[in-house]
Amino acid sequence: MALDDDLLQRYYDGDLTRDEERSVRAELARSESAQQRLAQLAELTELMRGPVLEAAQGLDSDALFARIQGGIQRQEALGFGERLRLIGSEWYEHKRGVLVPAAASLAAAAAALIILLVPREAQQPENGGSMLAQLHGTSVENVDFGQSTGTVFAVDNEGVSAAVVWISDDEEAP
Repeated sequence: MALDDDLLQRYYDGDLTRDEERSVRAELARSESAQQRLAQLAELTELMRGPVLEAAQGLDSDALFARIQGGIQRQEALGFGERLRLIGSEWYEHKRGVLVPAAASLAAAAAALIILLVPREAQQPENGGSMLAQLHGTSVENVDFGQSTGTVFAVDNEGVSAAVVWISDDEEAP
């Protein structure tokens, strides 16, 4: 029987069945390396015990318990709406790592569906002009704005004309 660290730890802690304990004792009697590993485990436990006991001495368990009870009582005193808000915010903080990517994925899927479901004729006008130029009462002109580029839109809607000027400081690619 090979003794792994988990089995030795359980033996050291006294968490084995009688049969397992007998098997481990027999292996320990045969194997000097297993005895050394068990001794190292005991040494490590003793090294850790000192700082743990020191930290526990400074712990006021009555004050800790009183703080816990006070927190429970404050939560019980909250109204239904406040408790619901608190639970919701805690749930969101816990699930934020899942919710944000899921929302982004849904938005990407919706955009892909829109792109796929819009008929090709509506995406590319037949005469090679822009889609805005195809709208009723709309004309588009390209204008030289010196170092800048831009477009002027003249929009007619039910007898009302509006001009929209779009200017970009980015230079056009040659």
